Amino acid sequence: MESTGILLIIIGVLLAITLIWALILTKANSSQESKEIEKLKALLPQKKRGVQLERLLIGLYPVLNRVPVIRNLLLRIRKRLLLIHAGVERSVRAEAAKLTVLAISIFLIAIICSVIFPKSIFTTMGIWVGGIYLGGAISDIWISRIEHNMMLGFVELLDAIRFEYQKFKMVKEAVQEASENSDKLISAHAEQYVDILESIDPEMALRKYYEIAPNHFARQVAGVCWIVSELGDTVSNGASSFLSALTKIQDEIRLDILRREHLFSQLKGLEAICIVPILFLEPMRKWSEVNFPFMKDFYVSQLGILAVFIPFILTIISFYSLRMFRTLDNSVQNVADVKTWMNRLIAQKVFSKLLDRITPNENEKTHFKAKRRLAFANSHYSVRELYARKFLFAAVIGLVTVSILIYSHMNVRYHLMHPLPVVESDGKVSDVIMKRLEFESEMYKRFYDKDIYSDEAQADLRYSVDHQAYKVSTDEVNGYLTALSQKIASYQKEVLQWYEILISFVTSCLSYRIPEVLLFFRKYMRDLEMQHEVDRFYSMISILAVIPRISVIEILEWMHRNSIIFEKQLQSCILDYGSGDSLERFKQEVNFRPMEQLVERLKEAAENIPVAQAFDNIEGERAFAIRRREQRYQEMTAIKVAWAKQIGFMPMYVSVGIYLVFPIAYVAYLQLNVVLTDLPM
Repeated sequence: MESTGILLIIIGVLLAITLIWALILTKANSSQESKEIEKLKALLPQKKRGVQLERLLIGLYPVLNRVPVIRNLLLRIRKRLLLIHAGVERSVRAEAAKLTVLAISIFLIAIICSVIFPKSIFTTMGIWVGGIYLGGAISDIWISRIEHNMMLGFVELLDAIRFEYQKFKMVKEAVQEASENSDKLISAHAEQYVDILESIDPEMALRKYYEIAPNHFARQVAGVCWIVSELGDTVSNGASSFLSALTKIQDEIRLDILRREHLFSQLKGLEAICIVPILFLEPMRKWSEVNFPFMKDFYVSQLGILAVFIPFILTIISFYSLRMFRTLDNSVQNVADVKTWMNRLIAQKVFSKLLDRITPNENEKTHFKAKRRLAFANSHYSVRELYARKFLFAAVIGLVTVSILIYSHMNVRYHLMHPLPVVESDGKVSDVIMKRLEFESEMYKRFYDKDIYSDEAQADLRYSVDHQAYKVSTDEVNGYLTALSQKIASYQKEVLQWYEILISFVTSCLSYRIPEVLLFFRKYMRDLEMQHEVDRFYSMISILAVIPRISVIEILEWMHRNSIIFEKQLQSCILDYGSGDSLERFKQEVNFRPMEQLVERLKEAAENIPVAQAFDNIEGERAFAIRRREQRYQEMTAIKVAWAKQIGFMPMYVSVGIYLVFPIAYVAYLQLNVVLTDLPM
């Protein structure tokens, strides 16, 4: 109560200061004199406040980069921003430093709150987890908003390029004029397009841009601008192929914007719902202890301690599962899996030798199955790295399980040795009760390693009871000795048991399969996106098919640059294209009928007929595909939202069920057994 009062006072003081400051500013701004001064200041050359803040953040960047833990957060944010800002180092550093400082500030506020609020390890853990969530969530929301604005900016950029191209009839001049009228974020990408067109080796410059492009739409715009400037524009059915390509890319961007907005609006708030229950574990415990006093014994027991950890574990699993939903749909994060720390670990000699023993050889069936699962899940991990993850999951979760069980025993022994004393009506604890508790704590330590029911121990215990400061009446000695012996026996049993070690081993063995489960989940989510990617391929081919001298290998290269799900298969097909049967092998590997039909048409274009004839009806197919994609987007979103809601609300259900409902039912059942046992037969 005292800490809560202090917190309310601090909040009240801050609100009062804010209100006074707002009144002062309002009064100052309302005066005519201040307005005239502001007008005179506006005439003087001065630095913008945004520029000053940007310089401050850029200067702060190397400082943050030198702090070990903060450096990892900074580089993770930088990796996403580097693609969005087209490699412009100044903007990347400023945004990365700003988001890092914001995340650190939120976590520091969480630490301060954990100090102010009641001293409970579980409350502290909950507040810290909430702080980590808020820091990561706000940075993700900020970056997602930048990506959303970037997508809208690309639509406006394509409109500007279209307008300028109709005036100049030249791609480079149209892009250059459009870049000057665009905002800073989009202008950086448009300037990259101009640099590609002005480069001595535009193909090499285009490949470099592909490495820093934020999404496949940016790659398509760059590729279309280059190929039209190189091969020239063509007129088909009275329409320019370049302008038609811009229209199709715009349609794809708008469709993707609507899909993302709908999905993110449905997933909004689920991560917060997932985190919130662990913040209310301590209030639920206090409420149940006040209304059901017999619940205190349950919460200090081993089962009660384990009931606390289960919601925490489920919260962590649910939180990262929800983050995976967003990651799978985020084109910026789909580039590759982060493997830096794992590569460093595998490079260690001891771990490498251990990994050699558990990783199957290349000629074994297990190795082939693992490699196939990785390919179907579109994971960038190798088989060796997969088994490294499996071993780490098993080792870490096994150790965590053992640690939780050891902690539960230590906690029970602590509460046996330091029980909560009974408070009298005047709010104080009697000296007699305190002396008895001190005596019992001393007996726990004295008889910890002895057989308490042996004659020698019983005699020693009786002697100690008779000569203690807290005197027990002669009639109560035998009953007190029996009760004290049972408490000491319970204290002695609070050690790690053999069956608990077995449970930890089984948990570790089950955790060994977690990476495979994650691959299955990833494959399931990728399967939902397969038709979406094939439809994008058809839209891309409709742009390329009307361009003269376009070849199948060029179409495959475009597909590879803009692919996520079929990236590895397309890469193998391009590398083996000269062998003659690469398209047939590609068709067998994809194992997806719409993609197989597309490969068959590419095969015909490579062997028998021109590309334009192989895809002569592609415009009609594209119109149908867009309508079908709208329907599929709704179905996919419904499936993802259904899964996400189940995962997001799971910690809340489990927290209430395991930490509130189950304890009441369990303790009531035990007390009912005691009552039935005491009844006369």
